Amino acid sequence: MQTTRRDVLIAGAAALAGRTAAAQDSTAAARTAEPAWKGLFPSGFRNERIKTSGAEINAVIGGSGPPVLMWHGAPQSLITWRLIAPDLAKDFTLVM
Repeated sequence: MQTTRRDVLIAGAAALAGRTAAAQDSTAAARTAEPAWKGLFPSGFRNERIKTSGAEINAVIGGSGPPVLMWHGAPQSLITWRLIAPDLAKDFTLVM
């Protein structure tokens, strides 16, 4: 049996439709998954959105003791602190 151009186009369209459906399923799963920061910081840390007059600041807060504001520079994010936060949180309340 000889493969025609039409057969190739139909097979390609079917493969594309399957990939599109799979991508939509993974996108829906990502929306229901936990935020990325939760997997990077120990339990007990929490996320807060702090509204100011000009912006909304996203922060992760955790630990106990005197507060320490940990401010990252561009282009980093709060994930910058993931490796040192667990140790510092033993003695300080971290605001990242």
